Amino acid sequence: MTDEDPLLVLSVASLTGVQMIDGGDTLAMRFRKPGDRELVLLVPRQVALALQPQVSEVLAQPHDPHRSGR
Repeated sequence: MTDEDPLLVLSVASLTGVQMIDGGDTLAMRFRKPGDRELVLLVPRQVALALQPQVSEVLAQPHDPHRSGR
């Protein structure tokens, strides 16, 4: 991605399922979007493995419900 590429932002309301496809090489992550539409995100196994500890680290940080922004 370059600075000139548009940023794609997706909003999800809930996770509805995760399954392995492509013989275990890809995760198919199913989400419900606002407005009750469905979104399926295909994530290569290696990306999912790299994502797991990063998400855990971020979620372990203190949460301030009054803080806005990132």
